[in-house]
Amino acid sequence: EKIKKAKVYPSTTLRISFPDGHTMTCKFKPRETIKTVKSIVCASFINTATDNNIDMLDIYIAPPRRVLQNDVTLENEGLVPAARVHVGFKNNMIGTTIKPELFQSFTAATTAADVIPDTGMSIVEPKKDNETKGKMSEDDLMKRMMGQPKSGLGGSKKKKSGGGGGGMPSWFKK
Repeated sequence: EKIKKAKVYPSTTLRISFPDGHTMTCKFKPRETIKTVKSIVCASFINTATDNNIDMLDIYIAPPRRVLQNDVTLENEGLVPAARVHVGFKNNMIGTTIKPELFQSFTAATTAADVIPDTGMSIVEPKKDNETKGKMSEDDLMKRMMGQPKSGLGGSKKKKSGGGGGGMPSWFKK
């Protein structure tokens, strides 16, 4: 009965966060192992010392920090349908950078076969936001921060009260 009630997902999306602040979004099959994820991560580095050396890094989830074991599937780790995982290096491999070709194309999805042959997985790049959409000028931003209305867009001017002096509202009768 558990199997009948369980939701079945055809793929899982992992957002992989690197120590330098970069993230990589990849799609995997739920039955793939953490070892496969490590292989993709290692293949994305420029540094050849890390190529196919999956023992030099840890994949973990946080909080609390829990290192994921190589032989466990994504489904068994509870990473389906989507999750954020982090990469940690065992021997402080500073200078390990991601290949620049992974940054070049945001419009077309790159298949993981381009990175690691003979896999059915694909790397999904984050969508680019429309850079001009919602962009405000510096003056408008400063006015907004200072509590002033935007220029030209519905800025209302205060009307003088018709009641006259003394600060009494016009509707107040003595």
